[in-house]
Amino acid sequence: MPEGIEPPVVPSEAEEAQGESEPGADTERIPVISPAAEPMPAAIPPVPLPGGQDDRLSQERLASLVHSVEESAQIAVPSALTQSQSQMQPLVVQAPTATQPVVQVPAVVQQAASKSAAASAPPSLAQAVVQSVTQSMPAIVTNGTGSGLKPVVMTGVIPAVVLDGGTRPAMPQEVRDRLLSLERAEGSVAVVGSMNADYTVTSRRLPQPGETVKGGALRILPGGKGANQAAAAARLGANVCLYGAVGDDANADFLLGQLDAAGVDTSEILHTEGATGTTVITVDANGENTIVYSPGSNGKVSAGYVQSHRDALAEASVLGLCLESPMATVIAAAEAAHADGVTVLLNESPFIPELPHELVTSTDILLVNEHEASQLLELDEPCDGDWSRCDWNDVVSRVADYGFERAIITLGDEGSVVVEDYRWHRVEAAKVVAKDTTGCGDAFMGTVLAGLAAGYSLLESAQVASYVAGYAATRFGAQSSFGSAADVASYFSVM
Repeated sequence: MPEGIEPPVVPSEAEEAQGESEPGADTERIPVISPAAEPMPAAIPPVPLPGGQDDRLSQERLASLVHSVEESAQIAVPSALTQSQSQMQPLVVQAPTATQPVVQVPAVVQQAASKSAAASAPPSLAQAVVQSVTQSMPAIVTNGTGSGLKPVVMTGVIPAVVLDGGTRPAMPQEVRDRLLSLERAEGSVAVVGSMNADYTVTSRRLPQPGETVKGGALRILPGGKGANQAAAAARLGANVCLYGAVGDDANADFLLGQLDAAGVDTSEILHTEGATGTTVITVDANGENTIVYSPGSNGKVSAGYVQSHRDALAEASVLGLCLESPMATVIAAAEAAHADGVTVLLNESPFIPELPHELVTSTDILLVNEHEASQLLELDEPCDGDWSRCDWNDVVSRVADYGFERAIITLGDEGSVVVEDYRWHRVEAAKVVAKDTTGCGDAFMGTVLAGLAAGYSLLESAQVASYVAGYAATRFGAQSSFGSAADVASYFSVM
């Protein structure tokens, strides 16, 4: 996260009931920090807080803890430990990724605390300090020896995550190898889609129709399904070119800058008069969200624009499409790419109840979530949300009857199902503690695009996508939640 920008804060129930006033100057355009541009030490990922505790501390209390640890580091560490250190490392509050704050405690303080605990001795001051950080102010704790440290000025409260007492979720070695190989893939990805400025606000819960709820700070984040999917694939190392349009407002420069930083080729993007596309997003305390989309410049991407780039599209290995662009444009892109032998992956979002025949016949792979699949294929969605009892053989038949040979149906925290060769394969979800699911679907789609471009099968690509999407769920925003292949791999332990 950039310096001076606080992580998202969900208003507490008490604050909402009291109707406290909003803090001033809470609207910020928040860029995404590229891991390549801003090297940070590997951080141990967050795990659930023991006992469900969710304590959030103010800037003043954080400053007090920082001061106490720095003082304790000088007096509480046995001389045998300090003599091995040429220089005492200070405690640092920093962000090794776009959204995850870290409290760094000097390694010698942690060693002294561990030694005291192992000897069953009365808690030393060093141990008490470490405990005060990990319990009173839950945070990731590292030893502060990494390179490229960049302190962050905390201007609000910090989210509760904890290191001690938990284990990292695991990733199978074959999936890890596949993920890391994406950076060396020779294939390329083309995306014809939308670019939006996401106006995002957090609230304790999502409002009911006609209801007003108190929200947190408003943030303007880079988004748009096309841009998100392109950015997700590019951050994993894929060679990605995005085709679409921006307006002539400040949001256009902001979005293009973020895409460039993610490694997306933006040279073919059309510049038009008027507003750039926008979305209004509300995120609740459980990470669920609602999204309202205003097309803006995205509505000006024509079929003629696509035809003018047909030669370039034909050079791609795979084309990604969603429905935030005009339908005529989506159909033109699908038909051109399909005719030229490019694999076409369609994400039917935003959902429409019936897809045009021309689009179906030109699409190689359909990607939908469980709700979209229920409506499109006329499935009975389980009342309890448990898809394990679904008749997936029937789903396979319905997919084929609709006109698709291959499909992926994502099931949220239940994973996904891949339909291919008239068979279905269940893909388990990566088990993480979700903070915000806004970018998960696009992270999944972008990863599948990258995997297909690298020559992996649909099932193999979906298996990698499960972990990339899980990683995105632990961070806030859409593009701001995406990481590199190395970031995702380091988050999960080896299985």
